Amino acid sequence: MVVHRVMILEGGNMINSEDLSILLGPNYVPEGDYNVQLREMDLSPSKDNDHYYILTYFEIMDGSYCGRMIKQVWSFRRGQEQRTTNRINNFLLKTTCEGINATNDTICSVFDKIRSKLLNEKFVARLIKNVDSRSELLFAEKALF
Repeated sequence: MVVHRVMILEGGNMINSEDLSILLGPNYVPEGDYNVQLREMDLSPSKDNDHYYILTYFEIMDGSYCGRMIKQVWSFRRGQEQRTTNRINNFLLKTTCEGINATNDTICSVFDKIRSKLLNEKFVARLIKNVDSRSELLFAEKALF
């Protein structure tokens, strides 16, 4: 087996491709459009028990990154509730004609409904990365039928 090393200029320093793959990790997925399926969805309280969050895993269904998971955390921390509701509705409205209006106080009562509507659904989605906040946003473009 031949190993090729590629040098990349990063902030004036040279790093090789092996170092880069360690830095990015084995499950790294770059920004782009993907066909994904929602495989897992769980509701949990935060470790401080001050809010709930939904942990989701979307599996890439084809292409170079087929089988890799894109993890999303939908937090109901106070101040983020509307943004999180909008993220959930982005997916829900692609599969149903109804959205939700959830808060940290109501998410437990509507979680099973959300889960039943989204689990195993397929979407064309765009993965957007924000380097400054070190966050990723998966945005549903449309549902795949």
